[in-house]
Amino acid sequence: MRSVHHHDRTTVWLEFVFARNVWSARSRLGLTLEALAHRSGILKDLLVLIEQGRADPDLHTIAILADALECEPAELCTAQSNGRAQRPRNPIDQTS
Repeated sequence: MRSVHHHDRTTVWLEFVFARNVWSARSRLGLTLEALAHRSGILKDLLVLIEQGRADPDLHTIAILADALECEPAELCTAQSNGRAQRPRNPIDQTS
């Protein structure tokens, strides 16, 4: 039986996509981390960890962030390329 916190490749990929999308949405709106913290009620320190892919936000936090970032929760969890969902290369799978 796998642990709930097991970090396999899919989990790492999802954290990467989520982190990138939160940063991208915040940048698109021209928000600072402080402004997003104020809008969402989420601590700035946690937002930093989320954007670095080092936090494991629950569904409630994802929904709050989506509302503050004026998007749907699924948009934060889906890789985007030219407006269409696409699975990016997993940074773990890339070789130098």
